[in-house]
Amino acid sequence: MCGIVGLVSPSVRPEDVARVQLAMDSIAHRGPDASGIETRSRAVFGHRRLSVIDIEGSHQPLVSVDGRYTLIFNGEIYNYVELRAELKAQGVEFSTQGDTEVVLALLARVGVAALDRMNGMFAFAFWDDHERRLLLARDRVGKKPLYYTQKNGVFAFASELGGLLAMELGQYDVDATALRHYFSYQYVGQGRSMLAGIERLPPGSYLTGSFESDEFNTRSQRYWQLASAQGSARGGVTGRDWVAELDALLADSIRLRLRSDAKLGVFLSGGVDSALIAARTLQADPAINLFTLGFADPSFDESADAQATARALGANTQTVFADSSAPVQLVVDALRSLSEPLADPSAIAVWLLSRHMSKHIKVALSGDGGDELFGGYRRYSAVMAYSALNATGLRGLPNVVRACLPRPASGRYMGNDRRMQLALFAEMCDSGARYGDFRLRTFTRAALNELLGVAQEPFAQPTSGGREPLLERTMLDDICNYLPEDLLVKADRMGMAHGLEIRAPLLDYRIVEFSQSVPLDQKLGWFTGRKRILKTLASQHLPNSVLSRPKHGFSVPVALWLRAGLKDYAMDTIQTALPHTALNAPMVRCLLDEHMTGRADHGMRLWSVLVYCEWATRYRRWIRT
Repeated sequence: MCGIVGLVSPSVRPEDVARVQLAMDSIAHRGPDASGIETRSRAVFGHRRLSVIDIEGSHQPLVSVDGRYTLIFNGEIYNYVELRAELKAQGVEFSTQGDTEVVLALLARVGVAALDRMNGMFAFAFWDDHERRLLLARDRVGKKPLYYTQKNGVFAFASELGGLLAMELGQYDVDATALRHYFSYQYVGQGRSMLAGIERLPPGSYLTGSFESDEFNTRSQRYWQLASAQGSARGGVTGRDWVAELDALLADSIRLRLRSDAKLGVFLSGGVDSALIAARTLQADPAINLFTLGFADPSFDESADAQATARALGANTQTVFADSSAPVQLVVDALRSLSEPLADPSAIAVWLLSRHMSKHIKVALSGDGGDELFGGYRRYSAVMAYSALNATGLRGLPNVVRACLPRPASGRYMGNDRRMQLALFAEMCDSGARYGDFRLRTFTRAALNELLGVAQEPFAQPTSGGREPLLERTMLDDICNYLPEDLLVKADRMGMAHGLEIRAPLLDYRIVEFSQSVPLDQKLGWFTGRKRILKTLASQHLPNSVLSRPKHGFSVPVALWLRAGLKDYAMDTIQTALPHTALNAPMVRCLLDEHMTGRADHGMRLWSVLVYCEWATRYRRWIRT
């Protein structure tokens, strides 16, 4: 796990090397163990390393023996042992024991076809000095990030937005569409960055660039794209067969992800997904340690459930508790680990747990992906109910429910309160009717228009390009958008802030593809509940007490924090930044006043504003106003 930066220019100058060094310094947290720079004919590559495999070797940038190829690599290729054996059988000689040299050799032999052979999480840059050609690539699901820009005659790229800005290539405008998406959903979506002119390479894609005279031309395309199948090509397969196949895939995925020369552990919440990963991992390595996070507020706390799971598995567990008052320094440090706004409050929890875990291990396995792949979110039940109401002519019922209940409060965890569940259902149905999706919006369209002072255009629908039914489309959208642009961003930035590599066995691309072949009724239904296939598998490895727990999201009490330990910090940060942003200052001040005095709960809205204002202040010198 590492950080990469680089640039391509018609003529490399000393200031270009200095630019790359500045970028490397800005992402030093991604690779605290080693660093290196390599200058080629028209390119400069920089690398920061977190040593996990072949700790004493495999330094980067890595240059081929003949000097033609240069590679900088971020991530892990889990099947590198098998690929290495194949290449050795073909006569390739290796001087290191790591996966990076395997990637270099494979790319040198077969080019972009190597991407289809690699099972892992990665983002890399590969330079051919003879052809003066660049290849950038990103893993299928989008676990590892890669940003790029072409500005002032230079093509530059980096693992984080902050790395590109540190190169001092100029100023950028805020991307208006990205800003609207962020204040709707808490993250920057649709493959954009918050700054116009800086792009993110989409998951499952690669970019090639080459010179025509002194002009550097680029082209990007996908090498992998998920399509919804829902079992149509697997007729006759029984539910028991689906479970057995998933079990075999998960066992192999965990086997590959336990390859490490550094110590490993497992994230453990009170839910089924992380418990299943913990159980299957302990079967392979009984000595592995489990880690969980607790909260003083019992409505957010899962630590007792996690500890009960650990006892049932006969495992060691460590619990770190979040301060109920949210110390300012904790939040400041966590937000500064983001080089782009992400208002998902659980990012703070991941940051805190990662900080604790990094004192003991370098690699953590997580349960990420289970809800998206196998139908775990409550909004899927809302979609089913909404579709049924439409079919029976009762589509107005959610509005009646909505009129009778207040907007769900963010002061307490809402997921297991029946009254709040009804309110959530009504709000999801309203979002579905108005916008065609069932994600809860932080700011409604009207409120967003007021906040930004401009009319909002409808957002693009899922990236599949198909005409799937509403439920399948909603689930596919979560895999293609919410997963890579919120959950995996959170895991990457907060883990790497502490030199912790987070691996997600459920997001092995084979399991992702398998999930789309599983019939919908094996995932969720009116009487079978959500994540049917995953819970059936879990029942073979976990006690019933774990399986019967209600779903509990991983979140933090931001509404309470904003009225307590964060109050002065939030007020100062927002008020200072407002004159330099496009936000409606009187509206924001009204939200602050109503929330701080307890007249209304604007916790999530103000958290989104705070995260954006902190980011805009920190990067103000690079933002054109």
